[in-house]
Amino acid sequence: MTVTVKAEPKSIDLPGQVLVPYLEETEFVIQVLPADIGAGVTLRVESLSPSILQVLTQVIITNQDGKAVCKVKGQLPGKCGLIITVDGTSISQNMTCVVGDVDGEFDVCTNVVADVANGSTIHVGSEIILSSDTEDAVIYYTLDSSDPRDTTNLKRIRYEKPLVLESDTVVKAYAEKNGMEDSGMTILSYTVTPHEYAEKWMCNETEHWHVCVICNAIHDKSAHEFDEENTCVLCDYITEKVTQPDESESESDDETDDPTDTDHESETEQDTDGPSENNGDEVKPFVWMIVGVCSALAVISAVFCVYWFMIRKKKK
Repeated sequence: MTVTVKAEPKSIDLPGQVLVPYLEETEFVIQVLPADIGAGVTLRVESLSPSILQVLTQVIITNQDGKAVCKVKGQLPGKCGLIITVDGTSISQNMTCVVGDVDGEFDVCTNVVADVANGSTIHVGSEIILSSDTEDAVIYYTLDSSDPRDTTNLKRIRYEKPLVLESDTVVKAYAEKNGMEDSGMTILSYTVTPHEYAEKWMCNETEHWHVCVICNAIHDKSAHEFDEENTCVLCDYITEKVTQPDESESESDDETDDPTDTDHESETEQDTDGPSENNGDEVKPFVWMIVGVCSALAVISAVFCVYWFMIRKKKK
């Protein structure tokens, strides 16, 4: 029994670039090669930016000559990529369409850049920030080396927060915006290694931690745990010790405070009965007033005595 194996297409022939008038339809021809075995082949066409270019015939079948006609419509001025695949094979090819003024120039989204240089060695958990200088541009990326421009790619991710890498990774990214040409694709490769933390603890008055000897990342940060000697059991940090009073001084203080000490009581009573320096300041004005009154009375008495003596002398 003879089994006949049907030959498969080897490739497809596409126009280099198709010009599509704004809000109008355009057709172009796709050729499956070799032509003699390209008849009845199913092709699938997908727009990478449907907002710019709409594909009107997404699934088409080649004629007896291995050709198929694809119809598209311009939606917004700009450039747009198309992906054409052949069912049952691994054949997939991209092409470009330009929507709008054929002779005009279109603004292009700036390429995606990262805050960590391509080819860098970074540590596990490091963050990579992607950006484009084109305002309001949307960034798409992949982490498995696949093409983020393929809208059917389930690994394609819209960029919304920094990337956190846990292993060696190839990042592919591009930026797009309605009315503008997509940016070129940025390819970034990173080698990811574990941190190398120093054995010695770093510390301050309240906490201790380990530091990566390569990137200075902080790890194991926690509060001190002090023993009876006021020394941290982990990092040996010593806090200031509280000075304990001397026993002899304590006994001396106790003797001074002994309520049975009569000498101490007498001194206390003497201090209590006697006017203090501050009380003396308060009494002085009163004393001077009494002295003044007494002096005035003495003068008056002396004058009266002299007067009385003079009167008696005259009577004699």
